[in-house]
Amino acid sequence: MTIIRIAQISFLLIAIFIASLQYFAHMVRMESSQLTSGDFVNKVSIEERGIVVPTGSGGRIEAGVQLMLTGQAERLLISGIGKNVNKTDIIKIVIKDDQSKAGELSTLLKCCVDLGPDANNTKDNAVEALAWAKKYNFKTIILVTSDFHLPRATKIFKEGLPDYDVIPYSVSTPWLALDEKNRSSWWHSLKRMSILSAEMLKYWLAIIGS
Repeated sequence: MTIIRIAQISFLLIAIFIASLQYFAHMVRMESSQLTSGDFVNKVSIEERGIVVPTGSGGRIEAGVQLMLTGQAERLLISGIGKNVNKTDIIKIVIKDDQSKAGELSTLLKCCVDLGPDANNTKDNAVEALAWAKKYNFKTIILVTSDFHLPRATKIFKEGLPDYDVIPYSVSTPWLALDEKNRSSWWHSLKRMSILSAEMLKYWLAIIGS
């Protein structure tokens, strides 16, 4: 194989990868713009809805708690929280510098928030969520996760909870730097490129493995 031929194949593979990454970024942007408005509200009664937040990038827990505070579900599961994290730690994450919310959050976490310590990945999150949903007889699961994680997480949750209505809820990721038209110049940052690339590969592997 000549050097020119190797260069042509290499260029083609790079072009395919970049095109795939652009497609994935576009999918993330589209789902992010469509899945933050609370379309789940009229699906079933509040008593039949539960919120699941797989731990990961910032903003997920805060978004899940905010949905609870506005009365969108009966209970909240924070999955994959780890064995050394407690509800006091969650309060610190959510309130940050606004201590006025501490009392309300403490009451909410005490009555209606469960911590799942055992999950190590998205499939584990789905397994943990299934047992939790059965325990509380939920029919609808509101899946709260980061925009770039949403395509893969939604697929895994819908496969892992086939008898439940899984409603994705997107949490905007600041480093994607979405503009007012929901576009992102993801190629301007190595961090954005690396995280999107890793998540894209995981997504396609989930598609292939299903």
